[in-house]
Amino acid sequence: MSASPYDVSRGINARAVLENPEFKAAMQDVRVAIREAVELTAPGDAQMREFLYQSLRALPMIEQALTRRMNTGAIAAVELAQAENELGI
Repeated sequence: MSASPYDVSRGINARAVLENPEFKAAMQDVRVAIREAVELTAPGDAQMREFLYQSLRALPMIEQALTRRMNTGAIAAVELAQAENELGI
């Protein structure tokens, strides 16, 4: 992996989002809203329930993408620090 300050910055930003109480609350609100919408669908509306189910399944993908960026940034920070130590910077 070629570590860059950009990766470090993205990681820091991703961590800030994941740890932000408003982001956490918004994600929970969306989960609740989708579950409630499922309960309100008409018995014969399988297509809408499938859409809502897929929407609910997509939410963790957002968190996973942010977690990957956060982890990549942490690794990049370590690699850059090691490179600076080796160069005596």
